[in-house]
Amino acid sequence: DPNFDPRRQTFSYADAPAMDHCEGDRVQSSLEEVNRTSVTVAMQCRGLVILSENDGPGWAATLDGAPAPIYDAYTTLRAVAAGPGTHTIRMEYRPLSFRAGAVSSFLALVSALALAFRIRRQSRRAAA
Repeated sequence: DPNFDPRRQTFSYADAPAMDHCEGDRVQSSLEEVNRTSVTVAMQCRGLVILSENDGPGWAATLDGAPAPIYDAYTTLRAVAAGPGTHTIRMEYRPLSFRAGAVSSFLALVSALALAFRIRRQSRRAAA
């Protein structure tokens, strides 16, 4: 579409709220870690803060400490809607597969320790 302006529009498959367009929004600070991103932004009006990172299942976002929905921007990127003012957006990768793996690893460790304790107790009884 020759009328598409990527500075004013995004492609979104999610039902993102209506946004305004104004100049002057800026990122004040950002922090990136392996599974976390934190961005402080100063917004002049309501808009989407788009992170140039791939979207996928397992990401969770907060806006000023409250859970916030993540929208698809340009098909593959993550975005969070924010109103006018200064906001802190945090995104953390918490996939269900990681939590399930941690739980199963913990249960396996507890089972191994219980089995080792039982074997040791039985061997002591047999020796006595």
